[in-house]
Amino acid sequence: MLNDCTVQWNGQKWQIPKVAARPGLRGSSVRIEERLDGMMVARINGAAVPLEACSERQPETEPAAKPPRKRFVPKPGQSRWMDGFQVESTAAWKAYREHAGAAVSAPLRSPSGLPPQG
Repeated sequence: MLNDCTVQWNGQKWQIPKVAARPGLRGSSVRIEERLDGMMVARINGAAVPLEACSERQPETEPAAKPPRKRFVPKPGQSRWMDGFQVESTAAWKAYREHAGAAVSAPLRSPSGLPPQG
């Protein structure tokens, strides 16, 4: 059963009357019977409920797709993400580097790994 109290049988939709719709019926399984006289019946909790044929609805046209939202990109000079960034090091770091001397950084090497010529 579909969520709108309809069932499909042989390519046609059938509506369960609103008086027969009960809580817990939506999404549940029902037994559909096609009688010899052509009447469609749904068995819901042992009771036979006659079904009504749904009229064919025209397919709804889909609304025009929304264009994708553009990402906000600030103009040059408008961005504030670098506010508070310090390029200079603090006095504590300067003192540490002076005290540790050459042990802080590794000796310089050429990118190729070969010793400098000269």
